[in-house]
Amino acid sequence: MKEIFYRVIKEDSVTLISDKFNLPSITIIEDNHLKKEVEEGDILVLRKEDRQVYKVGVKETIETVCKKFNIEKEEFIKLNKIDYVFYGLLVYV
Repeated sequence: MKEIFYRVIKEDSVTLISDKFNLPSITIIEDNHLKKEVEEGDILVLRKEDRQVYKVGVKETIETVCKKFNIEKEEFIKLNKIDYVFYGLLVYV
């Protein structure tokens, strides 16, 4: 696992930072105990897991993503702390 520190700039949001660093948003939110959107000047810890990150495609479901990567649904839900996916979401597989 790799950790870096990142200072939020004016245009940033959790989603933009997630895309910029190829990290699931939930990882950023939980690791930094965020209760609201980030603000300019905030310092975030960005933790990169030793797992592959995948961007959910159009019409994909948890079941189709799990099948594609041969991962059990329960493991996927526990790893990503979500029970649904949507287009563009970054998830660990």
